[in-house]
Amino acid sequence: MKRGLLLAFLAISIFSGCAWNSRAVPALFAPNSIVPHAKATLSPLKKLSYEPSAVYMARDGSIWSASGKPYLVQIGKNGTRSWRLHSPSGAIATAIDITQDRQGTIWFTFGGGGGPCDSGVGYVVNGTITMLPDVVCQLESPSGIAAGKDERIYVAEANSTEVHVFTKKGRVAIYRVPRKGGFSNLSYITAGPDGNLWISDYHYIARMTVHGKTTLFKPPGISRGYMPRQIVAGPDGNVWLLQQQYENASGSWITKVTPDGKFAHYTIGGSHHPSTLCLGPNGEFWFLDQASPAAVGSISTSGATTYYTIQNAMYAVLDLITTGPKGPLWVVGRDPNTAHPYFLAHIGT
Repeated sequence: MKRGLLLAFLAISIFSGCAWNSRAVPALFAPNSIVPHAKATLSPLKKLSYEPSAVYMARDGSIWSASGKPYLVQIGKNGTRSWRLHSPSGAIATAIDITQDRQGTIWFTFGGGGGPCDSGVGYVVNGTITMLPDVVCQLESPSGIAAGKDERIYVAEANSTEVHVFTKKGRVAIYRVPRKGGFSNLSYITAGPDGNLWISDYHYIARMTVHGKTTLFKPPGISRGYMPRQIVAGPDGNVWLLQQQYENASGSWITKVTPDGKFAHYTIGGSHHPSTLCLGPNGEFWFLDQASPAAVGSISTSGATTYYTIQNAMYAVLDLITTGPKGPLWVVGRDPNTAHPYFLAHIGT
């Protein structure tokens, strides 16, 4: 999972037709019950010597992180491993986003190698990293990465409307999202429960089949400044979207999107500033609340919201959050009052 404000560094194939959803879907504002703040504590696990740009919990419980420095890091029960990354040309590369496929392989996007063709995708098998080259130099700024249910890897391009499709043999397809209605720079991508890929930019979300056929939906609230950001597959057959209002940092929506593009919004208002959404082990969603004091929140698929004030993180800023099927909840944070501000910790409630 990655922080939305980080700079997104992100095989010739069939251009597929697209279906454009031109009708605005009316918003359904669902009332959500807010439980008063409960207490939570931060249990520091490890001080980090780098600023993570993504953190991901694998199914075996290990934590993977990408950094602005040329390292991919795994923290597991047997200790910490790190890999210094180089692009296929030999230049230093930076990991950006991380995912895991059904076979358990860890995949990541990388960029910043120094040359025009030094961005791409890599994967890890038995501790060995393979960096797939960008053979036709078209993947300039990879951002989000997702493992599809068809065993292929899908990568969103931050500086275009392209989705690049990979296997371990390399890139096998490029699909293009239509630019109708202002859809432009792709950011987050996830594999939905319906078998499709779901993608967000700052104005729309797109539903894309594994064959590249695309339908666009415009979430209600765009005209009021609620921009689509992170998109996550839910346990209820829907995808869930974090919408942040940049003109008013304390206003955000968490939005349920059905497979046919209907929306239900849960308003997260007051002094709260949700960011970085993830699915928890019990079917609830967790998000960071970057208001002061540092807090985390959870929301059920019915919209019931609970906030947890982190008692021993009054001066820390939490940036990234992840959890997995086995739990617990992990965060990356920074404490500006220490010499090495970045840390990885789990949260106990």
